Amino acid sequence: MKHNYNLYLKYWRPFGEVLTNMERYGFKIDLPYLKDLQIQAENDKKKYEQKFLNWIRENQSDAKEFNPGSSMQMQHLLFAPYFKNNVDPGSTNFEELEAEGKYIPRVRSFRVQNLSGEIKEGREKPLKYRDMYVSGFGIPPVRYTPSGLPSADSASIKKIVGDPHNGKFGAAYDYFKNKLGEEEKGKEISFALDNWVKLKATETLLTTFIIPLQRSIGNDGRIHCSLNINTETGRLSARKPNLQNQPSYDKDIYKIRKAFIADKGNKLIVADYGQLELRILAHMTKCTNMIEAFRLGGDFHSRTAISMYPEINDKIESGEVLLEWDYSKGKPPVPLVKDVFSTERKKAKIMNFSIAYGKTSHGFAQDFNCTREEAQDIVDIWYKERPEVKKWQEEAQYIASTQGWTKTLLGRFRNLSRFF
Repeated sequence: MKHNYNLYLKYWRPFGEVLTNMERYGFKIDLPYLKDLQIQAENDKKKYEQKFLNWIRENQSDAKEFNPGSSMQMQHLLFAPYFKNNVDPGSTNFEELEAEGKYIPRVRSFRVQNLSGEIKEGREKPLKYRDMYVSGFGIPPVRYTPSGLPSADSASIKKIVGDPHNGKFGAAYDYFKNKLGEEEKGKEISFALDNWVKLKATETLLTTFIIPLQRSIGNDGRIHCSLNINTETGRLSARKPNLQNQPSYDKDIYKIRKAFIADKGNKLIVADYGQLELRILAHMTKCTNMIEAFRLGGDFHSRTAISMYPEINDKIESGEVLLEWDYSKGKPPVPLVKDVFSTERKKAKIMNFSIAYGKTSHGFAQDFNCTREEAQDIVDIWYKERPEVKKWQEEAQYIASTQGWTKTLLGRFRNLSRFF
């Protein structure tokens, strides 16, 4: 391509017409199905909330008005007593630290509506508000907010809970079992908090997907979202609503994706490019290792994991695990790499995609919860098998820094001068 106008005429304008046709035609939605899902999800939400509140009221005699949606109340219930994470826990001046908001004692009062109708001593009628006292369990936080307080968001509490119904307990169980010697208490709290996790997950599915999708349906029974190609990365984005932001298969407990249907006599086809970015990276860098892996086919990320973790290759050579299997021949005789070494394969997958977009050892140290030096060792192993990728990245960075631009395979220029 000589310049961006030729690129526009040959590729982007025809592609834009395809997208406007898609917007105009829309996506057919099964509205009755979504309405049934809403009823089911709302009933489940009430069930999880009631189970959690019943447990709260059994363990907190004064917490009749406890609000599971209050991050401050959940924060106190789980973690108090605690210091802010930038405070020396060896300090003994608790009163001064408490006055400064740096130390939170085990018991704290919250101003709540007096829904229970409690009447204070010396009064004839109940007040509109009352002080509700909550006593904390003292569980060590797994993460902190930017202000230095223990994080009580869904992701943090999920780490604390684990997956108790499958025997995989989290930080709460470990604390009660190992620190306090109260294993049964740890199990009880884990199962109770699991109801809270499910409550929030159901609430998210309702407010983010099930209800908004119904409101977005036009008179023709279809959703006409807006598709945008003017993004920083060149990928498509969708707005009003974002149909690309549907729950993943493993989190879609209500099968929301089944609400997207085809007209009578037609079928929906699910097409997956299969590591498209990595295939392009292999082509652009002429990386022999990656090209060979794609030619062989099968599980690309497992192949990467083999080169990163020698113990996986040892298990394959001994016949204890298989790299892949043709399921048309029935069940595999031994487990697959992705089943036995799922953690290692996940790290390999993160490496494959993240390095393609320029992530460094600093980012991987956070991903893998390790030191920067350990993360750098893993990065070096990855590049050792794929030196062409390293060379190509260094050349692209040099051109960008010296000339102030970069361009895609098709010739699309991107001006980077403002960054240098």
